[in-house]
Amino acid sequence: METSAPDTTAADGEVATTEAAGEDSVVNAVQEALEAMLSKHNLVRDQFLAGNMNPQMYIPISVLLAHEKLGSVGATEASVIAAATRSTRLGIDDHQSMVRPLLKSKRNVVILRDIPSDATEHDIRELFVGAPHAELIVSVKPEVNNTWFVKFKLDEGTQDVVLWLRSQKFRGQPVNAAIKSEHFLRSFFPLQLAGPPMPP
Repeated sequence: METSAPDTTAADGEVATTEAAGEDSVVNAVQEALEAMLSKHNLVRDQFLAGNMNPQMYIPISVLLAHEKLGSVGATEASVIAAATRSTRLGIDDHQSMVRPLLKSKRNVVILRDIPSDATEHDIRELFVGAPHAELIVSVKPEVNNTWFVKFKLDEGTQDVVLWLRSQKFRGQPVNAAIKSEHFLRSFFPLQLAGPPMPP
């Protein structure tokens, strides 16, 4: 009577599945740690990361791997690349050597330039009559160099306002309108540049 060799296919498949699940859980942990590290909230406080960020907001993976948060989850270069690639909050460069946060800047302020110096808030508000989202205007403020800032209670749609304004005229002149970006970097660079605390 012949005895057949034990079927190890199922067992091998289970091992492979277990290993894949283990790798996936590491990538999940790395992704969670990376997203927390590169959040707007954390970057304001983490001088190590802020100090190693280039003007495009990229941080080398080698620097990230030296961070205690990634060390604590057993991160490797491969797991960081995998985590950054699949994250919707992170971006990775073409060479897969640097990671950056994908932070949305607020785009809810319209800039009006070349406005006559004698224009009043009432004049500016009149300009917006009939504009898209005009009912969502929060504030109208004059700035230097004949510029006005008009803030909206909007996350999306400011572009519609600007396109509409560019088809309008103010005192016979075409309206020079654009969207003001609240760039995130401004919020933590002043902190970086601050000197040591004053002695008591």
